[in-house]
Amino acid sequence: MLLAEALVLLALLCLLARSVSSSNHALVLSACFAPYATVLDAVAVGVLAVSGRRVGAGVALIVLLALATPWLRPLRGRGTVYRRRSDADPSTPDRYTLRVMSSNLMLGQADSAAVLRTAAAHRADLLMVQELTCDALAGLRTAGIGDQFGFQYAPPAAGGVGTALFSRYPLTGTRCHPGFSLQVISASMSLGPGSEPITVLSSHLAPPWPFPAAVWRAESLRLGQLLGETEGLLVAAGDFNATTSHRPFRQLLRLGRVSDAASVTGSVTLRSYPANRRLVPPLLGLDHVLVRGLRPVSAAMTPIHGSDHRALLVTVELPGDSRCER
Repeated sequence: MLLAEALVLLALLCLLARSVSSSNHALVLSACFAPYATVLDAVAVGVLAVSGRRVGAGVALIVLLALATPWLRPLRGRGTVYRRRSDADPSTPDRYTLRVMSSNLMLGQADSAAVLRTAAAHRADLLMVQELTCDALAGLRTAGIGDQFGFQYAPPAAGGVGTALFSRYPLTGTRCHPGFSLQVISASMSLGPGSEPITVLSSHLAPPWPFPAAVWRAESLRLGQLLGETEGLLVAAGDFNATTSHRPFRQLLRLGRVSDAASVTGSVTLRSYPANRRLVPPLLGLDHVLVRGLRPVSAAMTPIHGSDHRALLVTVELPGDSRCER
C-alpha cells in the first residue's frame, strides 16, 4: 500500500510540475516524466481498488484523468503516423506535400553521410540541423549535401552553437535572430511562381541544465513571441529542449500561434533523446516541428549514427495556393 500511495504522490508532483511555469530544476525534471507517472498512477489505481482503499483509489483516479487527458486528446483521429515506404521513389516527390527533417548533430559528431541518407530516404525538401560545427558543415559538403539541397543558410558559429537550413527551394531574407544563447535562424522559402512563401526557422533553445532554468524559460517565451510576430505560413523546427509536458513550451505554442506536428498527427509517443545509450531507450521528446497554415499528415523519428538525438521526420500538406509542379 505504501508503494501505491507513493506512486500517487509522484503522479501529483508531476501533475503540479506540468501545470506551472517554473525555474526550479526539480519541477522541470518532474514535468519531463509526466507520461511515465501516468502509467504508474494507473497501476496505483488498480492496487488501491483491489485492496479496498476506495478513497485512495478515487484520488488516484482523479490524478490519472488529469494526467492522461493531454495524451488522449491527439488520438481522436488527428492523422496517421509516418511509415517509411520501401517503394518510395526519391525522384518523384509529391507536389502536394512538403517533407521536413530536423536533426541535432551532437556537437557536430553525427555521421554526415547518415544524415544525408536519411534525408534522401525521407525525400526531404527541407533539412534543419542544430549543433552544427565548422567541421560538421565541411563534412556535409564533402558528403554531397549541395547535390541534394541546392540552397542553404548556415551562418558561422563557434563550437556546437550553429544551426542551418538546407532546402530544395530558394531561400531569401535569411536572418540570424539575436537574444538567444544558441543560434536561431530563419528564411523565406519560395516553392515556385505564384505560391505563397513559407517562413522556415531552425532553432536550438538553451537547455534548463546546465543553463539556469530561468534562461530556458525566457528563451521559450521569446521564441513564441518571435513566431507570433511572423505572418503567413510557417515551419519552425529544432531542439527546443522541452517536451509537451512543459508549460513554457505550451506557452510558446500559444504565443506563436503554431501547432506541434507530432501531437496533431497523434504521434504522442515520439521520443528523441537520449538516442546513444545502449541500455536506455529515448525517453524525452525534445525535438519538434511546429507549423502554421500547413496540415501535418505524418511524423516519425529515426536514429542518426553518432548523434544523441533521433532525427524528426514530418510531412505536411500544402495549402492549395502553395502547391506547385516539381
